[in-house]
Amino acid sequence: MLTLNPLLSDLSGLESNFPDLPGPGRVLELAPALKTRDTGAMFGIRILLLLLGIGLVIAILVHFARGSGRLTEKKPSQVDKMEKCHHCGTYIPEQETIESNGRYYCCEQHRRDAEKADSG
Repeated sequence: MLTLNPLLSDLSGLESNFPDLPGPGRVLELAPALKTRDTGAMFGIRILLLLLGIGLVIAILVHFARGSGRLTEKKPSQVDKMEKCHHCGTYIPEQETIESNGRYYCCEQHRRDAEKADSG
């Protein structure tokens, strides 16, 4: 047998020199013990994730219960009265209209055009 390191070629003597180290047969005996420790850690992680999930759900419910969520309806704000331009038909807020002879216009040009059309 060709090995790169001659010290590794004879491993049979290690078991007698180091009785605390597991040999090839002993590793298989320890595998179930390692597996149960791993399962215990996974159980702890599962519990932690479950508690975090419950906490998140509670935080979301409290957030919406306080009324800061979007489940509550917003009251509409005060809306200005809209008037229709007599010339082009565009609706604009009453405060921005130009009124002439009881008619509303969106701009001065439309007011002049409508007066020319009425007089001509």
